[in-house]
Amino acid sequence: SMSLMDSRRRIQQLRFADEARQSMERPSYLRRTPSLAASQEGGGSPAAAAVAAAAANPGMGLPVMYKKWHANVTVLFADIVGYTALASKLEPEETMALLHELFCKYDIHSEALGLYKVETIGDAYMCCSRLDTEEDETGAQRMLQFARSILDAAHSTTNPLGGRVSIRVGIHTGKVMSGIVGLIRARYCLF
Repeated sequence: SMSLMDSRRRIQQLRFADEARQSMERPSYLRRTPSLAASQEGGGSPAAAAVAAAAANPGMGLPVMYKKWHANVTVLFADIVGYTALASKLEPEETMALLHELFCKYDIHSEALGLYKVETIGDAYMCCSRLDTEEDETGAQRMLQFARSILDAAHSTTNPLGGRVSIRVGIHTGKVMSGIVGLIRARYCLF
């Protein structure tokens, strides 16, 4: 069963995600520019309209749709040792199956500990704690527990070429900025 603290954390995560989603729905630079609104009415995408605005105003750049500073966030990166060599010897389906198995294990541990999965890129997995709340003082402790869990999860995963999967894990706590970057398939990122 979910504790009161877990419930509050989950509600804060949902509010945070909703705030970011709303920021993505209609960026301010698309609302204020009549020429952009006209290009959208003609069937153009928001991304095409934004590119047109950037071309019309060289040197001005495009504002970031959403950005926010966060204090004392603990971030974890993990990747597979020797992944490039491993992937070069596997069929694409085998690579995808290996990453799916591994990342599903990570996701289960991440969710159980109330961590926020930021993204995966290739074999790299990134998650953080304390992104959505300043009240929780257990973020670093939970991240260390998560690191131990995924080291065990990797060790329990069979390497298709033999043996077990080995991973590297890095953890850091400090100030980060979150934001939504890009126009086409914009992504929520941490910096």
